[in-house]
Amino acid sequence: MKKLSLREWLVLIASSLMVLFSLGLFAFVFNRDKSTTTVEQSEWAFLEGQDEEETTEEESSVEEMELVVDIKGAIKRPGIYVMEEGERIHDVINKAGGLIDEADDLQVNLASLVTDEMVIYIPSIHDEEAYSGPLQVSATSEADGLINLNTATQAELEQLPGVGPSKAAQIIAYREEHGSFVDIEDLKKVSGFGEKSFEQLKALIITK
Repeated sequence: MKKLSLREWLVLIASSLMVLFSLGLFAFVFNRDKSTTTVEQSEWAFLEGQDEEETTEEESSVEEMELVVDIKGAIKRPGIYVMEEGERIHDVINKAGGLIDEADDLQVNLASLVTDEMVIYIPSIHDEEAYSGPLQVSATSEADGLINLNTATQAELEQLPGVGPSKAAQIIAYREEHGSFVDIEDLKKVSGFGEKSFEQLKALIITK
């Protein structure tokens, strides 16, 4: 076997060190890329988890939009019922078992949207002499006698100063098309009610 010279030994050692350095560098880069991929995957998983939580919270908030109503009168199962936003009086009647035979449904607007804390009264045909107008819902506040824009009947709206049959019908048509009045100032969105009319009525009306 040929004996290596000092120079050849140095070249061999240097070559071995370069090979070891290259292997070490490759291992370092490979592990770093793997770690980066793992971190990115963790970040994506975290973000997806947040999206799922936000979606769940949104769904929960939608489910929590419940309306509590009290239905009385000529109904099979009068009482308090929990309804969903967008449902109407006829939905409450169905949930309460329907009308009794003596119910006078001609005095009730079955298409009216349900509002929270609404009191629905279904008159009987035997009650005709007791009422001067249809009382499908409680339209006034017991505390101060204010007219509720969301529940008042045609006759009750006409009790407001400057509101005749035509304007009362406009209010009812607006809430049936657009839903409940959120604020009393929404009255100005109804045809025939400007700033002057609103100033005259604002102390006499409520929406809840």
